[in-house]
Amino acid sequence: MRVDEPTPPARVERVPLRQNSQCRWLDGYWERSRRNWQWVKGRWVLPPKGCYFAPPQTLFELEDVGLVLNYRPGVWYPQSGTEVCVTEKSCTNASP
Repeated sequence: MRVDEPTPPARVERVPLRQNSQCRWLDGYWERSRRNWQWVKGRWVLPPKGCYFAPPQTLFELEDVGLVLNYRPGVWYPQSGTEVCVTEKSCTNASP
């Protein structure tokens, strides 16, 4: 997605205590919503099995019209070619 301005600086967040040893902390990040940046708070998640999270990026890329600023949302990727990554699950109601 093409954007007109880069993401604002990241926010500092307090990481709450982990309640489940299987949970992983997912840092907060800026997400593009229509024409505005919206902060998504960091949270404890149960990651999809065999997957890792690539955080969102805002970067300059060369296109037909020249150098443009693009936003790429965060995505879960498989660690090998066999898994299919779905979205993470919340750790709010997860049992230890």
